[in-house]
Amino acid sequence: MKEIEDRKNDPYRYPKQKCLGIDTNIAYRRLLTRLLGYEGITRPKDLNARCVQILLPSLVEEEIAAKVGRKYSSSDLDEVGKALGNRWLARSFNNCCYKDGRKALNAQTEVKVLKERYNCWDVRGGEFLEDKEARDKEIVKALADHASDQNLDLIYLTGDDKSVAHAIAYKLRSIRLKYPNELPERMSLEPWLFIELLYDLSIVFAAISLRGLGITIMGDWAGKSADEYYRERLKLIIDDGSSLRGILEKDHRILARLEKAVDMKKIN
Repeated sequence: MKEIEDRKNDPYRYPKQKCLGIDTNIAYRRLLTRLLGYEGITRPKDLNARCVQILLPSLVEEEIAAKVGRKYSSSDLDEVGKALGNRWLARSFNNCCYKDGRKALNAQTEVKVLKERYNCWDVRGGEFLEDKEARDKEIVKALADHASDQNLDLIYLTGDDKSVAHAIAYKLRSIRLKYPNELPERMSLEPWLFIELLYDLSIVFAAISLRGLGITIMGDWAGKSADEYYRERLKLIIDDGSSLRGILEKDHRILARLEKAVDMKKIN
């Protein structure tokens, strides 16, 4: 990414610009916006993300949008309530999306933030096919055609080894991001992305409970709008006896006042 920025700032020396093209799974995993979170830890020092060109295939956005649809029925929520032993909590998900839909809305948030923070170009082309493998090939072909037309040095980011094979066929360089299938029980990690971890977990599982703290973090609830997904809003349910109740209420008051006084989007 730093090399892409350097080339962008010196177009006479580098007439063939380097850029990144993304597969759908990169949006789902929220890789590129998370990288910008903390300078020196996940983001290269002094990186200007607006100089990093990202190619976003329209087929990727269509593939994500196709997953936003099915919602919980009353009978679904009855079963969830029985399984949780908490009918009240289950009922709070009335008319909410299934897990696939929640994850897709989170991926749409990634796309929205990508367009705000990077130099993001929409790439049209390709046919939205029912067969996923054929659709993946269409995504790669659309990117390859655009890179050839615009004389770009494209690197394709994907988490799918079959998509890498398609990229090889179209003579695109690719980086396959490998994620472990199984996580160890204990890991030595820096805490800087813990907020994002809690956020994504709450979206995937709809609600997570922090044992011993008396706090439930809800990623979805009845009446949550698409705009609230895009703004990455969560709902906290805090037990009366929680030791953190007073601290969290104070923090919420301070943040609410800050939001009224300052444009929080301009704070990095």
